[in-house]
Amino acid sequence: KPTSLTFVKLDLLDMPGMQDLFKNNKFDACIHFAGLKAVGESVAKPMLYYTNNIVGTCNLIECMRADPTCKKIVFSSSATVYGEPEYVPLDENHRLNAINPYGRTKLFIEE
Repeated sequence: KPTSLTFVKLDLLDMPGMQDLFKNNKFDACIHFAGLKAVGESVAKPMLYYTNNIVGTCNLIECMRADPTCKKIVFSSSATVYGEPEYVPLDENHRLNAINPYGRTKLFIEE
């Protein structure tokens, strides 16, 4: 049974900071809401989104893999992984078709 919850503000691109965090703490799970999230900006600055969202998440997963206690993650995805809706309301059976860099980062991480 969880006895505490820790909020940590840390840039996922800061791999040394991430490694220190995992070295000095024990986590049962991670709730991952970090990332850039503006669709329009992602079209104007796609590499910023790919680097921040994908590399940052890969850093987190790498740290989790090295930690024998932290094996669960809750990842915040987005409806943008579906692209233009073929039907509404959307459900998880909808075809995946991300059409912008932001949506592609979310889809890449899910896959």
